[in-house]
Amino acid sequence: MVSVVAGNEQRTTDNSSPAYHDHAAHQFETLSFRSATLVEHGWRDRPTRATGALPLVTDAVHIRAVIDQRTRSNRAIADRDVERVVAFMLPDITVAVAGGPRLTGREASRKAFAEQFADPAFRGYVRTPATVTVQQSPLCATERGRWVGTWQTRAGVQHMRGTYVAEWQHTAMGWLLLSEAFTSVEA
Repeated sequence: MVSVVAGNEQRTTDNSSPAYHDHAAHQFETLSFRSATLVEHGWRDRPTRATGALPLVTDAVHIRAVIDQRTRSNRAIADRDVERVVAFMLPDITVAVAGGPRLTGREASRKAFAEQFADPAFRGYVRTPATVTVQQSPLCATERGRWVGTWQTRAGVQHMRGTYVAEWQHTAMGWLLLSEAFTSVEA
């Protein structure tokens, strides 16, 4: 069970059930709600590893912005919009695909997503952040979490699950992905 508090609102969810992980709309709602939770549970009050000093109050704003970018990225995948998906990536992004190749560059990711979206069995990916850590100089963030991929086949709904680490860089265009590494785990 997961219990989260944001403002005066509390939600408790059975996150061990397959239904929790399988319903993308619920994931989007949970992810948006979770962004407020990560900020309100003291992220900005923890010392940074590098300096031992308290981070700037703006860390909470950056954490929320990274999680919001992830929510928008998930929505772009759900909408099968290749151009919106790659708009969250730096031109030189590297992606280590779970059980697959290492993609280098936005164009390689564009091609891979276009192939996925052309597969009628493919239903989408949802990445759910567990932690986001901000580094001030240069301004970058590390996101760690869990992901689920869904396919509808003749045998029924199939899932691939795992963990991921994503590196975000703050640019004049906002937070963009520098790298992602996905690892699959047995369901």
